[in-house]
Amino acid sequence: MVFGGAFGDVEGGYDGSFRFADANSGKVLDDPGSSPSSGQALDQWTDTRSPNQWWNLVPATTGYYRPANASSGLSLDAAGSSTADGAVAVQAPAADTPSQDWTLVPV
Repeated sequence: MVFGGAFGDVEGGYDGSFRFADANSGKVLDDPGSSPSSGQALDQWTDTRSPNQWWNLVPATTGYYRPANASSGLSLDAAGSSTADGAVAVQAPAADTPSQDWTLVPV
């Protein structure tokens, strides 16, 4: 899965975490208000370099990655395990589910 289209920038941090910037808007994938809540909808936001905008790429047993927010520790997930266009991206506890399996696609 690719969040919000192709990533324009994937910048690595000193601790191995990353920020994902949208190629169109230049905004980064963000956990609004550093929410610790499961089911919190994610958004794109101006890059503030805050911990809620950093993601750890956790290898999944499927060969994909399970991005986990550096602030909340929760995983990037498609709400309700949706496969539909326009599905909402949320954060949720790590689980062995394909809706948390992501890959980076070169642009």
